[in-house]
Amino acid sequence: MGRSRAFVSLADELARDVVAPASRPERGKKRGLLGEPRTAVWIVLGVIAVIGGTRRLIQMMRARRALAVLAQDEATASEIEAAAVHGRVAVWELLRIFSEDPRAERRNAAGSGLARLWSEDQLVAEEEQAIVRRGFTVDWHARRRYPRALTAPIPIVATYSVPFLRDDGRGISPFDLAWSHRITGAKRAALEEFSPWQPGPGHTRFEIFPEDFDT
Repeated sequence: MGRSRAFVSLADELARDVVAPASRPERGKKRGLLGEPRTAVWIVLGVIAVIGGTRRLIQMMRARRALAVLAQDEATASEIEAAAVHGRVAVWELLRIFSEDPRAERRNAAGSGLARLWSEDQLVAEEEQAIVRRGFTVDWHARRRYPRALTAPIPIVATYSVPFLRDDGRGISPFDLAWSHRITGAKRAALEEFSPWQPGPGHTRFEIFPEDFDT
C-alpha cells in the first residue's frame, strides 16, 4: 500500500507540472483589441468600407458638378467630351447635346464622349444605333449647273462617315464600323446593287447619264 500511494502522489505532481502552466494564464497580461482575430478582421473590413464609400461619394460629387455644367449649356467642347469619364450617368446629357445642340463643335464633342462610352460597353444597342444614324453624314461633289445639250456622263463623288469617330484608341474608331452602299435613282441596274462591306469611311464614285432622264 505504501508503494502504491507514493506512486500515485508522484504521478499527480508530474501531471500538475505539465498541465498547470498551459491551463493557467499568466496574471497581469491581457490581450489587446487587435489581439483578437475576429476583432482585427472587422476593423480591416470597416476601414476598407470607409475608404471605398468616401471614394464613391467623391466620384458622385464630381459627376454631379459635371452634369450641372452640361445642363446649363456652359460647357466647352473639351468639358463635354471629358464628361464620359463619369460613365453611364453622363449618357442622357451627352445624348441631349448630340441630338439638340445647334453648334457642330459641341455635337461632335458629345458624339466623341458617347463613342468612348460605347467602347467601354456602357451603352445599350438602341443608343449605339442612334449614334450612328444621327451622326451619319454624306458629302456630295458634282457640278451644280449643266448645259441643256450636255450628253457626256456626269461624274459624282460621295463620301460618307460618322465624322466624330477618331482612331485615337479612346473610343470607337472609324475602322470599327463596316459600310455597304448602293445608289438609287440613277436608273442604272449596276448601281442599284449593294457594294461589298468595307471598314472605315465610305467612298463611292459613279456617273449619271443625261440620256437616261427625260428632263
